[in-house]
Amino acid sequence: MPAFVDTTFNVVHVDDLAAGHLLALERGRVGRSYIVGGENLPMREFLAVLAKSTGLPAPTRLVPRSVALGVGALSQLVQGRILHREPSVALEAARMSTTNMMFSDQRARSELGYLPRPAAQAIADSARWFVENGYVDAKRLGRISLSA
Repeated sequence: MPAFVDTTFNVVHVDDLAAGHLLALERGRVGRSYIVGGENLPMREFLAVLAKSTGLPAPTRLVPRSVALGVGALSQLVQGRILHREPSVALEAARMSTTNMMFSDQRARSELGYLPRPAAQAIADSARWFVENGYVDAKRLGRISLSA
């Protein structure tokens, strides 16, 4: 990633998400809804944790939301419509990257006993999974040094 947008999103380990759904099934009250989330992390912090987990550098350039949306629209037009290829930056991904997605899982914690692990562990485990399952190209794979 050459740059990032100032946004915040909720990071949860996939195993905790599944466990939270089971807790809602077993302990949830009829008519109640539960958010089974994790930590709300600013993008800068998320990228720093990811860099620490992979040994790759974190991007340092912050771009305005308007630039991210413009790049997404341009990529969609040129690569998608004109060249009939998958856009490098899908417009919907650019829209999502400019939206703050913060949530509170307090009700799930207090009513269900939901306890997600730290976001840093979720990020490290996800990075490891992507590497182990062949989702990282060979060029980047050689530069990754997964932390324990």
